[in-house]
Amino acid sequence: MSYINNIISIEAVTSSQITIEISVQNVTGIGNYTLDNISIGTYEEGLADDQTYTTFGTLGSGTITFTTLNKNTAEGYFSFVGGNGLGASKTISNGSSYEIRVLHINIIIDKFNGFKKQIS
Repeated sequence: MSYINNIISIEAVTSSQITIEISVQNVTGIGNYTLDNISIGTYEEGLADDQTYTTFGTLGSGTITFTTLNKNTAEGYFSFVGGNGLGASKTISNGSSYEIRVLHINIIIDKFNGFKKQIS
């Protein structure tokens, strides 16, 4: 997770190489933010066009809610419907449980408690 100039960027990769990327613009504190063409959610199962689902453009939309936000931690929940540009869509949320390590950032997406990110 990075938090620079009121932008929060989260990127996580599972052991099966599924990637979830969320970039939220104009973050002013805890609360709800829309994922759409400006703040973007992306889910990638592979490299082919039909394996990438995003909110970019008019392909989808969703929300992310920050319940805790400071220089070391972001916690909350997200859900978005992403389209793949070929007419298919997929709902992505933190309804599944993942424990993910990305560089020096521990990212835990918990089925019941939302996502938690800790700078290690």
